Amino acid sequence: MPLTLCLIGKFFPIQGGVSKDNQWLAYILAKAGIHVHVVTNAEEVEPHYRCLEWTAFPPLPADCQGSITIHTTQKEERRHYIPYANPFVTKLAAMATEVIRTHQCQLIYSYYLEPYAVAASLASSWTGVPFGIRHAGSDIGSLFQSAELQTAYREVLLSADYIVATPATYRGFLHLGISQEKLTFPAGSYLPPHMFTPDTPPLDVNAVLAWMHDHLPADPYYEVFRRFAQKTFQPQVPTIGIYGKIGEVKGSFDLVKALACLQRQGIAFQFLTLAQGSASALKRFAETIEEVGIATHTWLLPFLPHWTVPQFIRACTAVCFLERDFPIPIHTPLIPQEIFACGTCQVLSHEIAEKQPYYHHLHHGANVFLVDPHHQDELAATLRTIIQHPHSSQQIGLQGFQDVGRTHQQMTMAAEQGWQRFFPQIYEDIQQRRMRMSLAEMQSHLAHLYTNDAFRHLFAIAPDVSFAHYLLTEQEKQALRAIDRRLLDYFATSLKMKQQGYFRSIYPATFLLEETLIQRLFNRFYQYYPAHPQEDFFPRMLAFGTFMEQSLALDESAPPYASEIAKYERLHYRYTYQTTSDDAFTSINLNPSFATVPIQLNSIPTLLSGVFQETFVYPIISLMDALKNQQALEEIAIQSGHYDLVFQREPHSLTLKVFTFNRETSFLLNLCQEHHPVAAIIEKTEQYLQATDLTDDILEILFTLQEQHIIGVSNDSPSEA
Repeated sequence: MPLTLCLIGKFFPIQGGVSKDNQWLAYILAKAGIHVHVVTNAEEVEPHYRCLEWTAFPPLPADCQGSITIHTTQKEERRHYIPYANPFVTKLAAMATEVIRTHQCQLIYSYYLEPYAVAASLASSWTGVPFGIRHAGSDIGSLFQSAELQTAYREVLLSADYIVATPATYRGFLHLGISQEKLTFPAGSYLPPHMFTPDTPPLDVNAVLAWMHDHLPADPYYEVFRRFAQKTFQPQVPTIGIYGKIGEVKGSFDLVKALACLQRQGIAFQFLTLAQGSASALKRFAETIEEVGIATHTWLLPFLPHWTVPQFIRACTAVCFLERDFPIPIHTPLIPQEIFACGTCQVLSHEIAEKQPYYHHLHHGANVFLVDPHHQDELAATLRTIIQHPHSSQQIGLQGFQDVGRTHQQMTMAAEQGWQRFFPQIYEDIQQRRMRMSLAEMQSHLAHLYTNDAFRHLFAIAPDVSFAHYLLTEQEKQALRAIDRRLLDYFATSLKMKQQGYFRSIYPATFLLEETLIQRLFNRFYQYYPAHPQEDFFPRMLAFGTFMEQSLALDESAPPYASEIAKYERLHYRYTYQTTSDDAFTSINLNPSFATVPIQLNSIPTLLSGVFQETFVYPIISLMDALKNQQALEEIAIQSGHYDLVFQREPHSLTLKVFTFNRETSFLLNLCQEHHPVAAIIEKTEQYLQATDLTDDILEILFTLQEQHIIGVSNDSPSEA
């Protein structure tokens, strides 16, 4: 039976990344045979952020077994209550509840906290259908920061059955108290590869201008678009484009000022925008274009459907994305990926480039142009190069496609399959988690049955004996006696195998050791420390690592370095996922300050937050690399000794860097943890090494550690004891 999903969120004609994600998600799920019921308030979106229907949404394939059904709230006569607000949460929750009951939806998916996740939470509580939440950058980075809203969002998140997290927010959810088993990492955003491609034909701008003449809404907001549409677009003239929302932090005005420089130099170009914003922002943008004298060769197009964006990109010589100083650090727009996928030359701000996972593949002037929008002369010079050398710019765009866009096309096809598998899998997982009985004693007895082989055998032979230590009613005992023994064995085995799969994903190198040995120890752990259906995931993963580390150290059949492998993987997992106050969502907009402070003799160096020191007996990095590359460990030199490692967490990320240091540098780091001034560190290090005149060498090492963000430096004097 195909899954029926209730999707509560933004949808066309709302503009933006969340709406776009929901549109394409519904499309690929329907292609996979899932029936998607979209519950949205999209028809009520204000003109500022409304897409006009230049073309219709692409039809589903003729043989498609799934479907997309849109249920949208409507603008109606104002309801008379004071103070007035459009009751979106109530309308969406009520509509979703009716949709779920009428169409027998099995799962709810919501995207964005307000109003969609709140409405999903209500609909779930009224229908009993499990719900999940996916967040964006602005809801966590802005809405969640409101003291008036935060409690509601916290309760909604805690009550969710699953949450789609990101590396930037994963530890934040753990810090909030959400179990790790509820956090998911499905595939990334989907872009239809047959549309976002260099082969897409360019947008017929003049056809759009003609259509605007007849179809622009009468709302006064659109007058500015009419004003700029009264001329013919020349496709053969080099064209600089931007699309998205207008704003200071979007670099919109930086670009206009840079183009004004080219205008004064007599350079011919066209400026094409597919952009909107608040009425005041749009008015200011248009007036700035007119004031700097480029209005005669500028065209402002209103928001068009996302499936038109590839054609817009292909109509431009280069497309700029110049966001800078954005107040929400975790905000990571996907517009650069769209441009790379279309093979058009791109001008990208350093701030956005550095947020991209493919940042190290970006090369200024080879496959992209990287600029600081604050520096208008630099931006103008880059635009001049593009306009005066359109053929070279075209080649740079195609190289961007080869280096970044083509890979993303492959990833987006994997994303399609990932999302199509995700919802059936999460539904099955939730159903397993919900197979819990509310009565505490009965639940405890069941948990024992599921996880303890000996107790399960006792129950099979003498069920009444197994009841002896549980305060069960006669009705509960009868229910337990009626359990199908084969199903019980099946569920117990399934739970054990699932647990082993979790362990293997966290301790992959440990499980690459001798199979019989690891299986024996896993079985022992599972018997000594049986899993419980409601057990917290994180401490159990750590407990398994500690158990394996100690058992492998004592087991004569295990190689001497085996316990070190379990120790390394346990620490790697712990330092990646263990939360601190820095992970709280209330701190998510705080950018860590890595300002380089001059190191003086009275400076006090300390290890920065997120930096951890550990010591190993064997060359653990070489061992891990060998196991990862399936190299026989006998082929590498494994000598016991003293190996010092530093684990370093990146802010707003699950990336954990690992450094290997020599013993002398590790000694320095140990002193840094004791809050000694530099002068004392130099003295103690010289004593330790039985050497003199090491001041310059030690200062150089400390400066390098500071540059790598391993230590921070304070020039305050230490307080008196």
